[in-house]
Amino acid sequence: MTAGGEEKTDASTSGTGDGVEDSELGKAKEKESTDTVPFYKLFAFADLTDYILMITGTVSAIGNGICLPLMTILLGDLINSFGHNQNNNVVDVVSKVRRCNIYNLQINIFRLCAMVM
Repeated sequence: MTAGGEEKTDASTSGTGDGVEDSELGKAKEKESTDTVPFYKLFAFADLTDYILMITGTVSAIGNGICLPLMTILLGDLINSFGHNQNNNVVDVVSKVRRCNIYNLQINIFRLCAMVM
């Protein structure tokens, strides 16, 4: 391209052109924004690394989603173990609380690992 052609392109993009080239650029930008890709072509160029990352992300998301219901169940067990402290067997109550806390710790470690992946 010549220097004169470059100046004309710069002038048309800055808005000082004759208007015809500005409308052509607007149509080209509109055409670019309306082109869409079908869903089945999204993975046409995916390689093994992409598939591994998608599977890892899916498994991690499922694992992270499972943690909330498990935490709710464990919290209910923990509250129930405190509710049964009317008897004289304190060791049994403390062992139930300890077991619930260990399960809670394990779920939180799993959840942390799922978030890091």
